[in-house]
Amino acid sequence: MANIDERLARRLQRIARPVVGPAFEVLDRRRRRRQRRRVVGAGILAATVVAGSIGAFAIARATFGDARPEDPMPVDIAPVDPGPSVEDLPGADIGLDFRLCGLQRLAGIDFFGDGTRGIAWTGAPLEEGRRCPSARDVHVVAVDHDGDGSADSFTYLPICTGCRPYEATDLGGDGTAELVVLLQLGSTPEYGIFDVVPEGLPRSAGVVPIFVQPPGARRAGYPSNQPVSLWAGGDEGFSAAIRCEGYPEATELVAAWSVYSVAEAESDPNAVEEFHQTRLRLEEPDASSASFIVLETSSGERPVGEGAPFEQPPRACGVDWAP
Repeated sequence: MANIDERLARRLQRIARPVVGPAFEVLDRRRRRRQRRRVVGAGILAATVVAGSIGAFAIARATFGDARPEDPMPVDIAPVDPGPSVEDLPGADIGLDFRLCGLQRLAGIDFFGDGTRGIAWTGAPLEEGRRCPSARDVHVVAVDHDGDGSADSFTYLPICTGCRPYEATDLGGDGTAELVVLLQLGSTPEYGIFDVVPEGLPRSAGVVPIFVQPPGARRAGYPSNQPVSLWAGGDEGFSAAIRCEGYPEATELVAAWSVYSVAEAESDPNAVEEFHQTRLRLEEPDASSASFIVLETSSGERPVGEGAPFEQPPRACGVDWAP
């Protein structure tokens, strides 16, 4: 359909971004630039200190002559500033190799169904210059697996606009909980689904995004081998809903959305909207992997103004998708 709202295109492009690669490259480039600035700054400071010391010695000798050992000149020694202590640093220490700014926390999560209460956080890694990054910078999601209050693993988020760990729910029907992370807060919130892998399995332990198995459903917004993104709510020209069937024993997640051009609808009484509905199931074969498979998808067009072509329940899969 022509003239699709550009905001949808941007939403669909975001889900195709790798979660780790670009974010790590951005941090690495900034780290190298800061290292070069520190080297140059250190050289300039050293030259300034040497020049100042020579000048001060010449002035003191011209004023007081040679100081005798038995009559030394009084010297005021200024205390050395040790810099900020750990307690004064911005951000929070949750057990990672870096501190996090803008920390958001969700506690009491039984990820593995064994009674252990873990924690999930989101935040922006503290830069080496000891200044918190802006809200638009790289963010991570981190998880405490073993309930000791300290983070055991983390992964980068593809986007963060008011992001936070939102809920934990069993989407696979195996007694373990998947982590729902709010990626974008707004009238059409966007969510990512993450798996928390314990120690002792064929795959590496940690928190990881859940991807779509091939062949996926690209037109409906679920391309293969990309992290799952879910939308809810509504805005001008766009609406979305999430519902579940068979939860929690045999959950099938149904995600639907529709879009139309507001400008076209205002000028053309026969304007139509595009809508998609996709049925997904989380599969975790022998605990070695986790991915969503597309069971079926349907797409079509309908006149604008006929109402949403799908249900929008207040809660689904044990989650309130309208924060």
